[in-house]
Amino acid sequence: MRPESLPLLAACLLATAGAHAEPTGLELDWQAPASCPTKSAVIEQIDELIAAPERADAPLRSVSANARVEETDAGFRLELELHDGDLVGHRTFDGASCGEVTGAAAVAIALLLRPPEATGEGATNGSASGDAASGATTTDAETGEAGVEEASNRAPEAAPDERRLHFVLALPTLDVGFFLFPEPSPGLGGGLGLEAGPYRLLAQTVWRGFRFSIDGVPDGVATVERLSTSLSGCRWFDTYPELAPCLNASLELLQAAGAGPGIVPSSASAAWFALGPSGLLRVRARNQFAMTVRAGLNFHTARPVLSLEGVGEVAQASPLELTLGFGMEWIF
Repeated sequence: MRPESLPLLAACLLATAGAHAEPTGLELDWQAPASCPTKSAVIEQIDELIAAPERADAPLRSVSANARVEETDAGFRLELELHDGDLVGHRTFDGASCGEVTGAAAVAIALLLRPPEATGEGATNGSASGDAASGATTTDAETGEAGVEEASNRAPEAAPDERRLHFVLALPTLDVGFFLFPEPSPGLGGGLGLEAGPYRLLAQTVWRGFRFSIDGVPDGVATVERLSTSLSGCRWFDTYPELAPCLNASLELLQAAGAGPGIVPSSASAAWFALGPSGLLRVRARNQFAMTVRAGLNFHTARPVLSLEGVGEVAQASPLELTLGFGMEWIF
């Protein structure tokens, strides 16, 4: 190889290596359905926008962007969170196709990375870049220079998505408890809660009814009814599907009775508290409908004993219970 060909070879290698790299100063977290453009395609689009000749001399900012795309009834919605130092901005793009909302987000990121006002041609560049995303609309600002400036200069406490409240209706829910009594205790219930940004508070009630055979008593059966009223606090991670750790506190009400030969018909009740952690996974089928899966541990403050007259002690509750739950949620 001739020495004079080395600079050309080095330039080709650098161009190839940078083809799929994030622009200098950009950290992009991209979460989207498989039908949407890939992260590499989005980065290439941003590269083309910030490499425009009229802005080539403007310095690049250090920006962090989190983008999440969801399919809606009307098409697609892209939630974009922009971090410029200590400042945070939120944008929401709606469009008929994933390419439209992706293009709008690429314009917003590019304008924040290399602002057009740095060269004195903000109005022209904002309009030209906006043409790339003409099919998408934003819910908090126009696509272009004014919208990006508003998003990048907005303080965290003023971001609308962080202070927006959502009501959550969890109905129905199927919950199964293990190891508290000799038999699993399935139950049905529902709940109502609030979500503000990543935080969630949900009040839920689950009714369980089950029975098990009494050892040593032919045809002897113990019937147990249990009502659990709980309050759980969760914090969503910025992932897709959505994932949240939770802390739960519940009031447990128990009523039990026995039936069979030699068993005096009677019933007894007990009440106690339980506390424990859980994990919540949520997958949205539509923007306002979701399926949830939950797993948790409950530490019970009391261990009630199920005792029947004429038989004696039948069972004692365990201090630890494993719970698994499945449900549907409507988010308003």
